Amino acid sequence: MRLPLARFFLQRSLTFQVLSLVVICAGTVAALLLVLAGETGQFDPDPNSVALVAGSMGLLVLALAFVIPLVLRPLSRLTDVVTAVAARRDFAIRADESHAREVRQLAAAFNQLLVQIEQRDHSLARELTEKSEAQQRLAQLAHFDPVTGLHNRHYFNQSVERTLGGHPNTQPLAVMFVDLDDFKQVNDSLGHATGDALLREVARRLAGSLRKTDVVCRLGGDEFALILPLADGMVEASAVAAKLLAALSMPVRIADHEMFIGASIGVALASAGEMDQGELLRRADVAMYEAKAAGKGIYRIFEDQMTVRASRRAGMTQRLRAAIEADSLRLAYQPQVDLRDGRVLRVEALLRWHDEELGSVSPIEFIRLAEETGSIHALGQWVLDRACRDAHAMGERLGRPMPVAVNISMRQLCDPGFADLVDDTLARYQLTGHILELEVTESSLLADWDDIEETLARLRASGVQLAVDDFGSGFSSLRSLRRLPVQRLKIDSGFVANVPSDPADTAIVCAILGLARQLKLGVVAEGVETQAQLELLRELGCEAGQGYLFQRPMTLDALVVHLLESVGPADALA
Repeated sequence: MRLPLARFFLQRSLTFQVLSLVVICAGTVAALLLVLAGETGQFDPDPNSVALVAGSMGLLVLALAFVIPLVLRPLSRLTDVVTAVAARRDFAIRADESHAREVRQLAAAFNQLLVQIEQRDHSLARELTEKSEAQQRLAQLAHFDPVTGLHNRHYFNQSVERTLGGHPNTQPLAVMFVDLDDFKQVNDSLGHATGDALLREVARRLAGSLRKTDVVCRLGGDEFALILPLADGMVEASAVAAKLLAALSMPVRIADHEMFIGASIGVALASAGEMDQGELLRRADVAMYEAKAAGKGIYRIFEDQMTVRASRRAGMTQRLRAAIEADSLRLAYQPQVDLRDGRVLRVEALLRWHDEELGSVSPIEFIRLAEETGSIHALGQWVLDRACRDAHAMGERLGRPMPVAVNISMRQLCDPGFADLVDDTLARYQLTGHILELEVTESSLLADWDDIEETLARLRASGVQLAVDDFGSGFSSLRSLRRLPVQRLKIDSGFVANVPSDPADTAIVCAILGLARQLKLGVVAEGVETQAQLELLRELGCEAGQGYLFQRPMTLDALVVHLLESVGPADALA
């Protein structure tokens, strides 16, 4: 029982263990001295004394053998833990705290230090991870477009600058500027989510049509730029541009909407060291606008004379906006007549612009420019207001109302506030809705009309009529034609011009008239210029016509005089 009891006390206190060792050693030494000195103080070994000393030394050795491991073993284990932590840098290791009080305190302090180091290590690792992820996100934002995943404008500029700064003998470089045709119409009618999905599909088609060494970037909006090292300059660039147009011309299915989205492409060629990236992209941009002006859905390669035309476009854009603000545009009016008796049914408002510097500008040119630059809403609002004001004035002078047809852009119709604009304008000039007819081009029928049904319903409720202009010149959706509140079709003048001499165009006119009868729609033949055309149209059952044979476009005053001289105030309108 004594040994376990002593061991118990020795395990409880390192101080007790050390003191015990000191006492044993001191006692042993004292006994040895007494034995050696003897009672006389002289060294005279005695067997019994020697035995006593030997026994005492034996006890001392046994005591040391028992006590020292108890003291050193916890310290050794603590040393092993410290060594393991340092070697493996694993701060989750912990020291054993079940030893004597002083060693236990030392182990606990060491474990607390490990806890703090481990927490700091985890915190530092988390900070490093977050910093790395943030750097990756910044790199992604700096070089990639978030919508399509393509490279962005910043990366494009760096790539072109790096390529153009190479050796002068480097192979030619082509930059292609790709701009989607009528993309804003998709955003306006179907929403930005559909627009983003369309952009991603365009990005996929562009990337799928090029080599891995080519670079495809989204500059912003519906604009894309391509960097292509070429072996055969213009010939190869033309082939690639044609391939891209073919890929983008295929129908796109997004959710429940099937749509056609084309593109116009401008191409600029350069060799390394020839020009900077800004000039190269500007040339591609100029060539792209040439493609837009030539009818869209095509590509153009930059030529020096394009710069002159681009300068004219920029100047025209500024002058057109100024003309709208200064109210310096004007409207001309051309009657639409009943082909049976010549009565005037309505008049079409035709926009005219004469600029002091540019001279007379074709409506085809400046209206397309207004659509591309976003001025079409202000321009359309001006035309609607002026046409309604003139309709009120004509009614006052003729003694009865005169219906007016106004051309509108599909972008205007997609504007959620367009119906309010029409109602407010009619109310301003005290006109009823049946006085106004809105003309949209046939290509507008390809749009998805679901998102503008409310606008159409409100216009129909107001009595406003809808006509399809230039019918037969595009690829209209007959299903849309059946669904929409259309009252009239206007046969494109290109077909009327060739009847009755061209059997094919005559057959097309007959087909349009037959379609209109089946759908119970009115028909107006545009561009009637000869008596032969008039007679054939009468035979085919066309009810109304418009063209130089009846009257050229004229000012409001001239129109009123013409109507008064022709049929008199009371009968000016059938």
